[in-house]
Amino acid sequence: MKSYALVLTHNRQDMVTELTQDLQADGVETFVIDHASDPTPSFSFAGTGLYYRRIDAFQGEQFNISALWNIGLDWIGRHHQHSGNHDLPYAITVLNDDVLVPSGFCQVMAAAIDAHDVDIASPGGYYAIVRGPAHQIQLHNRPAGYAWTVRGGALRVDETMRVWYSDDDLWQQALEGRGYVLIPGHPVDHRDANGNFSRNGWWQEQAGRDRETFVKKWGRQPW
Repeated sequence: MKSYALVLTHNRQDMVTELTQDLQADGVETFVIDHASDPTPSFSFAGTGLYYRRIDAFQGEQFNISALWNIGLDWIGRHHQHSGNHDLPYAITVLNDDVLVPSGFCQVMAAAIDAHDVDIASPGGYYAIVRGPAHQIQLHNRPAGYAWTVRGGALRVDETMRVWYSDDDLWQQALEGRGYVLIPGHPVDHRDANGNFSRNGWWQEQAGRDRETFVKKWGRQPW
């Protein structure tokens, strides 16, 4: 199974540079969407494929991380279809710009999706395969919202949840599909967890509205 990485970044130049360098060294084709960073990050495009796109839409109260994720997933899907690997199934590891992952992480998660025939793979504290029907997922049994891998073409992010809970929505979609797998032994260093979120009052307010949207859609709290 072909493995790709998608990274959304905003104003974390040093962190995203370190992450993308590690992914390049690991041989993972990496796609970076820069959401209106100031200044614009600069990257080296030497070696393994690194693709960069700046998107200045969705600023201020128009912000929509779910739309940005879908743009990235579609971008990689088109790239894969036009590549020499288009006959292979593929997986996309979606990473926050403030994480560091161990060597081989993206490949391990893609292999887990393939081996277990699930829609999503994620690092976890213990090994588990979780399948439907859709249900409330306890915190200890959820995929990691800052580092998750999705089967190429399997799921779409719900853009009605604009800053929060659309990842929880994906876990529910996975339960209704092939399910998801948690893989222990591959720790992710989440270096500025909720940093941008905690510094943005509107994001916090929108998160409350997104929670209400989730509850209306699924009839339950996310956890």
